[in-house]
Amino acid sequence: MKQLIAVLLLATVFATVAMSQNATPKGAPPKGAPPKGTPLIADQKGQPFPSGEEVDGYVIGPEDVLSIVVFGEDQISSKVTVRADGKIALLLLDEIQASGLTPVQLKQRITQGLTKFLTEPRVFVIPIEIHSQFVYVVGSVAKPGVYALGTSLRITELLVRAGGLSEFAKADQIVIIREQGAQKIRFPFNYKTFLQGKNFKQDIPLQSRDMVVVP
Repeated sequence: MKQLIAVLLLATVFATVAMSQNATPKGAPPKGAPPKGTPLIADQKGQPFPSGEEVDGYVIGPEDVLSIVVFGEDQISSKVTVRADGKIALLLLDEIQASGLTPVQLKQRITQGLTKFLTEPRVFVIPIEIHSQFVYVVGSVAKPGVYALGTSLRITELLVRAGGLSEFAKADQIVIIREQGAQKIRFPFNYKTFLQGKNFKQDIPLQSRDMVVVP
């Protein structure tokens, strides 16, 4: 009987030690969590995307607001607005051309410049506010006007933002007008057939300065 009790006690001790080794220390991040200090980044729809990765279809322009985060010997964070001349001012690098570049291209340019001052800098370029890209919607909608394009916007999404079509709108005669150089290209959009589940391809992604006309 005494031997059985001793065996049970010994098993209890081993189980307690094993649990303490597998347990997460108090105050430590859970397993699989990003390292402490890693910025949490999300797109305009609130969906996370990898730090420094390309934002679909987005090119930086004047008046856009960017967050520049640099990890090196120390963490450096800057919130900058792209000036009318397309440049931003950063510590150590002075002025850098940002307009016309994607976030990844700007990240590469900043990283290259910082290697003169920092050892293996890690750079993140995060769009916070996009003001340089916009579209127009005019005609028979509840709220005609100018709308920020953001990173991606289709015709149907713009119509939702504009409050939908008015009662007497000609839903089968909507037109998107796009300027390409000196030319203007027209893309027809039949909202009626779209609602019927036909010809989804006509719901094209909009480009900056497109005008959606709802007769």
